[in-house]
Parts: sequence; C-alpha cells; structure tokens
Amino acid sequence: MLLIFESILPVFLIVALGVLLGRWSVIPKGFWKDFNTFGFYVLFPCLIFQAIAFADFSDLPIGNIAYATVISFAVMPIIIFSMWPYLKRKGVPRGTFTTLFQTTTRWHGFMALAIAEKLHGQTGLTFIAVVMVIIILPINFTNVAVLVWFGDDKHSIANFAKKMLTNPIILASILAIIFKTFNIPIYDPIAQGIDFIARASLGMGLLMIGAGLRIYDLVHPDKLSIFAVLAKLIIVPMAAFLAGTLFGLGPIELTLLTVACAVPTANNGYVLAQRMGGNAPLYASIASQQVILSFITIPIVLLITNHLKGQ
Repeated sequence: MLLIFESILPVFLIVALGVLLGRWSVIPKGFWKDFNTFGFYVLFPCLIFQAIAFADFSDLPIGNIAYATVISFAVMPIIIFSMWPYLKRKGVPRGTFTTLFQTTTRWHGFMALAIAEKLHGQTGLTFIAVVMVIIILPINFTNVAVLVWFGDDKHSIANFAKKMLTNPIILASILAIIFKTFNIPIYDPIAQGIDFIARASLGMGLLMIGAGLRIYDLVHPDKLSIFAVLAKLIIVPMAAFLAGTLFGLGPIELTLLTVACAVPTANNGYVLAQRMGGNAPLYASIASQQVILSFITIPIVLLITNHLKGQ
C-alpha cells in the first residue's frame, strides 16, 4: 500500500507546484501558452516515440495481452459516444464533450510505469511498455479524430485528413511503430537525446496541468467532472480485470493491466484540448481530481484485484 502512495505522490506534488508557478507574478502570463505549444510540438512527441521505439517485450503473452488491452480501453469510448445525443440535447458544448471523451479514455502511462516498477520491477516496466505499444496509437488517433471532428463545423474530409496527418502526436506514434517493427537502428547519441527530452516532458507536462488549473473547479466539481472521475478510476479498471480474466492472464499480468487502467488521464490531453478547441480548464480540473482521488482508488482497486485473483 505504501509503495503505491509513494509512486503517486510525486505526480500530485508536481501538479501542486504548477498551481503555484501559474500564479507567481515573476513568470509572465504569456509564458504558459508558449510552453504548452512547445510541449505539443516537441516534448510529448518525443515522449511517445521513446515509449514505443525503445521498449523490449519479447517474453510476454502478447496476443492475450493485446486482446485484453483493446477491450479494456474500448469500453469508455463506446460509452461516451453513446452519450453524445443525450449530452447534446442537454446543451453540452462540443468542446466540453471532447474533454469528457479525452479524460475518460486517455491514461497516464508514465504513472502506470512508476507503480508497475514499484510492484513488479522490470517485469512491470516491460508489461506497461507492451500496453503502450498496443494502445498509444489507437488512443491518440481516436482522441485527435474526436477533437478534429467536433471542432470542425464543416466536417471536411480533406481538412480532417490534413489535421490528422500533421498532428505531431500521431506522427510520433506512427514513426515509432515503423522503427520498432522494422528494427531500424537509432544512432546512440540521438537515442539518448530523445530519452532526455522524454524524461523532461514528464515533469513539464504535470506543471502545465497545475498552471492551467482553476481551484474553484477543483473544489466545486460539476456533474460531468464527477462522472469523468468515477468512469476513469472505477469503470475502466473493472473492465480491465474482467477482460484480463477472460483472456487468461496470469496473476501478475492481470494486476498490471488493472493498474494501467486505474491511473488518471494523461496530462498531454490538456495540451491537445488547449490547442484544438477543447475545454482546457475543465480538462485540468478533471485531471487534478483524478490524480487526487487515485490516491484512494488505486490501492482499493489493487486490493480488490488481489482478493478476486485468490478466489
């Protein structure tokens, strides 16, 4: 239990630091907008490329993991899409809907890495890297597609294709998969440089969330925020446990898949929301609520998972 809290605590502390820095008069107001742009075009693409291209996952049951992972992460997109007609009738703006979609379908992969490493060492790291390879491209493609479609009043296929093919997150995912699939060597100094930037992006992204946070929204959540928090922290890990059990994952793999699905939403979605017409303040509020409540929900999810595995 203590190991899990220690894995999550640094994330929360960095978000809290971002809150303070975002309100510090020494830092110019325009800095964070430019910083978010830098993150969108440089930090997060490097992070995604590094996570996929440099992973080693030769000794795991890839097939069963893939099936269970896809089902686990497909549950919420189906639920949220089915809710759009109802939300539209209730007057929910399109940008708010895209934020609801992002905060319930994305995952904080690098928080999952930290927890997995604490629980199962290198095996945990390798498993989460496998999940990343399987799901990063579909998740980013789907979320960018939703942002483009709901932010484009003309719904032009040409405009949609242009935005998809020029999105740095999508391009980084595709490029990493190509390098991994064809075993294309990467010059070691370049690989180290990418790794340095990727590591920096973890903390920087969390600072961006904190700087964009509105404290009022954090302590006065609306119904959509409450739904997004409960859906991501409760429904998704439940789906993961059921899918992992269905495809016969072993105890360690089942625990790690549940961890991967129990973590809060990804911080890079905030940048996408800000850059592509989503509700960025709402994203920051939901993400922060999820991080805070994950202190409670992740240990509970793991305890329930371990109990059910023993039956």
